[in-house]
Amino acid sequence: MTSSINSSPLNAIADQALGLDAAAAPAALEPASDEPSFASLGLSPEIVSALQAAGYVKPTPVQQRAIPAGIAGRDLLVSSPTGSGKTAAFMLPAIERFAQLQKAQAQQPRAPREPNQGDRRGRRPQPVARPGLLVLTPTRELAMQVTTAASTYGKHLKRLRTVSILGGVAYGQQLMLLAKNPEILVATPGRLLDHLERGRIDLSELKMLVLDEADRMLDMGFIEDIETIVEATPESRQTMLFSATLDGKIGSLTSRLLKDPERIEIQQRLESRANIAQTVHYVDDRDHKDRLLDHLLRDNALDQAIIFTATKIDADQLAGRLADAGFQ
Repeated sequence: MTSSINSSPLNAIADQALGLDAAAAPAALEPASDEPSFASLGLSPEIVSALQAAGYVKPTPVQQRAIPAGIAGRDLLVSSPTGSGKTAAFMLPAIERFAQLQKAQAQQPRAPREPNQGDRRGRRPQPVARPGLLVLTPTRELAMQVTTAASTYGKHLKRLRTVSILGGVAYGQQLMLLAKNPEILVATPGRLLDHLERGRIDLSELKMLVLDEADRMLDMGFIEDIETIVEATPESRQTMLFSATLDGKIGSLTSRLLKDPERIEIQQRLESRANIAQTVHYVDDRDHKDRLLDHLLRDNALDQAIIFTATKIDADQLAGRLADAGFQ
C-alpha cells in the first residue's frame, strides 16, 4: 500500500510521469491566462493542490486532450511518446472520478456495515480485493512509477488506497495489501492473473481499466492474459489504452476493448542538436568491437560515456570487462 509522499527519491519518477521539470517549475508560478491549467481541465481543487505542491504548473499536450475526455467517461486510445506525461494523462482523470464519487457518497446516509460472516468453524472469510481502477503495465518498474504517481496526485483525497501487485514481491505481503481492498490496483498481467484465478481479486465492480504501453505487453506475449483479465471485468467499464503505435496488433485489440474511443495522437518533437556528432564504426567480431570500445573510452577528451547493450546480461558482462581493464 502506498501513502502520501513529501520527500522521497521516487518523487523524481512522478516528475517524469508529468513530463515536466519540477526544479524549473516552482509551485508559486502560474500559467499565463491564455494557457490551459490543470484546474481548467476539470480537476478538483484537492488534486490541483497536490500538483502545485509537487511543483507542476501547466499540463502537457497529451494531458490537455486526455484529461477532459477521461473525466467525461470516454474510452481513450492514445499514442504519445515517452516523457510526454502520459501517466498523468490517465491517472489524473481516474483520480478525479474517484474524487467526484467520494463527494457524492458523502452527501448520502451511510448504510450499516454487514458483519463478516465466518464459516462453521468460526474462521473469517478470505479477503477479496474489489478495485475500482486497474492499471496494467508490462514491467514492474513501470508499475512502481504509476503507483508513485497515483500517491502523489491523490494525496489530499481520503480513502484512496493504491496497491501494486508485482513479480519479485513475497506472496504473503501481496495478500496483506490486497486485504485492505484498495481502490486503485496497479499490476503486471501475469501476477494479476495468478491472484484472479485464486479468487483474491474480484474485477466485477471495476469502473476503469487502463492498459499502459499496450504495445509492449503484446510484444512480451501477454495478449492471452490481457484477454482473460478483460473477460472478468464488466462491459460498462471505461477503458483507456496507451501505446507507442496504434497499428498492427494494437488495432485488432482496440476494436475488441474500446467503445467509440477518443483517439489522441501526440507526435514526438524532434529537436536538432548541433553539438552532437553521429558516427558509425564497423567491426569484424566481438574481439574487434571490444578493442575499438577500449580505444574510444581511452580518449583523453572523453569525460563521461553511456554505453547501451542489447540485454541485461550483456551489460553485466561488459561492465565486468571494463572494470578488469581499469575503467571505473
